[in-house]
Amino acid sequence: MKSNEAQLVNLIRRQNRAAYEYLCQQCGSALFNILLKSVRNEETAKKLLQDVFIKIWKNIGSFPERGRLYNWMLNEARKMGVDYLRSKQLGNEYQYQTN
Repeated sequence: MKSNEAQLVNLIRRQNRAAYEYLCQQCGSALFNILLKSVRNEETAKKLLQDVFIKIWKNIGSFPERGRLYNWMLNEARKMGVDYLRSKQLGNEYQYQTN
């Protein structure tokens, strides 16, 4: 992992909001595009993007030391898109994050 990326992860683990906001700004478009391709609805993709970033904030401690942050985040976005589509197929209402 690059030292800048390691520093960013460490700052976010310490709940540094400026580092988290920087991450959101840098990766938001790419994650949104992944979600939009998956769910094919802009409003839903926006809501899911918020959920992805909440999940990242809450679960940064589970980020693997040897992994790449960007890849981990992309995987989280893909999984969230799949979860949304599965719940829709099953006729269930998807539960968006509330905080």
